[in-house]
Amino acid sequence: MDKRLQQLRETVEQIDYKIISLLAERQKLAPQFAVVKKKLGLALHQQRRERELLKKYRLVAVKKKVAVSLIEKIFSLLFKASLREQRRVFEKERLK
Repeated sequence: MDKRLQQLRETVEQIDYKIISLLAERQKLAPQFAVVKKKLGLALHQQRRERELLKKYRLVAVKKKVAVSLIEKIFSLLFKASLREQRRVFEKERLK
């Protein structure tokens, strides 16, 4: 295999590991959001907040020359995963 290609692949793999670590860190926060939202009497799904964040992230994507559609898809998945985890925690707390 070409040495340059191998180096590029290794660099991308290192970046991917960093992304996974950051996703894990982000995912660990979901239960805390559920607890705080419950205490504040807020709905778990904060659509307005999601829209505000997506608006900010679209601007960052443009500045960083990242496809806006990619950012929208990624964060849509992240928001859904967080909400799913928050609901799980909320239901678990409700059953106590």
